[in-house]
Amino acid sequence: MGECIELEKKFFLRCKEQLMEIIRQEKLNLIETAQELDEYFTDIHSVFIKNRVCLRIRKTNNTHMELTFKGKSSEFGNFYAKTENNLTVSINEYEQVVHFLSSLGYQSYVIVKKHREVYSTIENNIHYNIMVDDIEDIGTFVEIEILSEKGVHNVEYLTEELNKLVKKFSNINLENADMPYRDFVAKEIYNKMKIPTSLKALLIDLDGTLINSEKFFYETYKDVLWDGYSVNISYEDYENHEMAQNNNLNKDISESEIMQKIYTRYETEFSNLIGDSDTLLNFELLKMLKTQTNIKLALVTTSKEHYVNILLDKLDIRNLFDVIITRESVKNLKPAPDAYLNTIKLLQLTETEVLVLEDSERGIQAARNASLPIVGVSKFKKECSKEYYLDTFARFALIFMNHFKK
Repeated sequence: MGECIELEKKFFLRCKEQLMEIIRQEKLNLIETAQELDEYFTDIHSVFIKNRVCLRIRKTNNTHMELTFKGKSSEFGNFYAKTENNLTVSINEYEQVVHFLSSLGYQSYVIVKKHREVYSTIENNIHYNIMVDDIEDIGTFVEIEILSEKGVHNVEYLTEELNKLVKKFSNINLENADMPYRDFVAKEIYNKMKIPTSLKALLIDLDGTLINSEKFFYETYKDVLWDGYSVNISYEDYENHEMAQNNNLNKDISESEIMQKIYTRYETEFSNLIGDSDTLLNFELLKMLKTQTNIKLALVTTSKEHYVNILLDKLDIRNLFDVIITRESVKNLKPAPDAYLNTIKLLQLTETEVLVLEDSERGIQAARNASLPIVGVSKFKKECSKEYYLDTFARFALIFMNHFKK
């Protein structure tokens, strides 16, 4: 079916056995059992979220992929109706599709993982569907839906048909679940982040959290050591040396000489990095977040003040942060708590009024040492970490803005 009209009603499912008995009585056939991974996208202003617009990539059984767009919902007697457009895409083109959506201004919001059973029948060119969905970390739902090719039946007639179908299940006391699945998942993520109820400021790391500079600095570090000293350094060596501030590579090499060469080469890379699309997105979201929530922002980084000034000037954001802490601001760098303790002192706030966003283990340890609540922002969650992790700052910002109450 190409462009179609979809009407749906969703319920929490408490007793699947009762539902299945009615499905058998109505002679609805099981036509599909699948593992679905739905990635929902939104514009950065979350107009799609507010209007129940659906832009989604669906992977089914990790073999098939479909790009779906459903327009703004219209409400008819507590049911939602919308037009639906689907495009089948090769699952191998996932990265290209995401890049294409991003270039149009649409960012990944949440990912819904579910096991779905679909029971269906077709009458009078109408698909009558019952979907039983087990949503990971959320619960079990039943979605009662009818689909019709656009132009075959009007919405009023389809609404009557949906009412009739829903009424067949009235005896099992289904409880309305009026939000889209993406909103249930986003709300659950927000709750898992354990945002302080008295939150007044976000304390945000820079490298690896707002900009992808850790990778570039490592590559620069690696190239300088190899080109100038024939030393091949792994990322593990880099973590133990530069990130832990331990000179354990070669005692015959001057540390100051190496670092001077590294920083000279890195400055060019850093300037280019600031223009990266992900970096620009993150700082645009920060501007929106500060405007919409009145939350104070602090930048807490071990980067040199010189690089922070390049960033602030190039993006014209000197007024974005209420406090800025750099490498030169403290005696002891992360994982010591100094940077975070100084920040909350300058903000005149307490430990229960701030939230830290960090990507690295040393940054997270610094926040722990300062007894501050933390959300990790990294694609690589540490298995032993007690902190909740999101893979990108953009995902954090979008969910935060849609759920934080001033």
